[in-house]
Amino acid sequence: MTYQSVLVEMKSNALVLSRWLNVKGERGYSLCLMNNMIVCGSCNGIVRVFNADTLQFVMNLHKPPPLGKGNVDCNTDKINLPVQKNEQFADVIAIMYNEYHDKLFCLYSDKSYFIWEIKNTNNLFVYRYNVFHSGAIICLDIDIIPEENLVRVVTGSDDKTVIYWNMRLSDFIDNPKSDKKNLHIAYSRYIRHIFYFGNSLSHFKMTKEVFLNLPKKKEGEDEMESEIASLNSVKFSPDKKFLVVGDNLGNVYVFSLITFENVQTIPACNGIVNAIDMIYDKERDKTYLAAGGSDNVFLVMNVSNGLD
Repeated sequence: MTYQSVLVEMKSNALVLSRWLNVKGERGYSLCLMNNMIVCGSCNGIVRVFNADTLQFVMNLHKPPPLGKGNVDCNTDKINLPVQKNEQFADVIAIMYNEYHDKLFCLYSDKSYFIWEIKNTNNLFVYRYNVFHSGAIICLDIDIIPEENLVRVVTGSDDKTVIYWNMRLSDFIDNPKSDKKNLHIAYSRYIRHIFYFGNSLSHFKMTKEVFLNLPKKKEGEDEMESEIASLNSVKFSPDKKFLVVGDNLGNVYVFSLITFENVQTIPACNGIVNAIDMIYDKERDKTYLAAGGSDNVFLVMNVSNGLD
């Protein structure tokens, strides 16, 4: 398949084009053969399946959740995330068929993947799926709340996302009675929510430079100076109701872990927020928020009356 999303068939005994087909995607990135079908991956999460003999269209596979959306709550029955007009999806950068297990693997440009169960081509469903950060995580970008049967972890990355992991310990114990068909078509049953930062989601997409192995663009060429470049510190509040995040522009963001909305933005310093901490002083019955910046400013706030 070509970069222009055209499927080309060549005769094996000569370098002659025998057939071609427009896959109807802006850019083509991946292709694999599966039984008697051809699976084509394009930009914006498009996966189309064609009959290998006739090149007739067979089906479209489900798209991943749109970029900038959080995860489906594992405690609800909701399956599909609402999709608005002009929303972006990750690009399908690789497709592989496992003949032994009859599984189809789709890898996306935002580091998420889908594994499709295809034993019955009339009833394809997502067998497993997950997402990972597209960038680096440093030690300041991790916080954890251990509980009896639940582990809450938050990780921040320079891919401009913070992921709130809500992992039940029972999920890590083999359970032969579990029905994986009932898993939601979302990123992961372990992810409670994904917080997206920045005005652009282009860093999650496949670039022409990477795909065609061209020289990389200069740093900052596609990014405004005021755009968030990295998230440097994360912290759960002592009451476990809020998440506090610091960025490279000196801002501290407070998110509710109930509604996942940004309830407050605090201009803490003029440099990078290198560290955030929160404590509850039991003797004084007061809660404090502290943030340290690269401009040598150390901010301490009394947030006993609430963060919202």
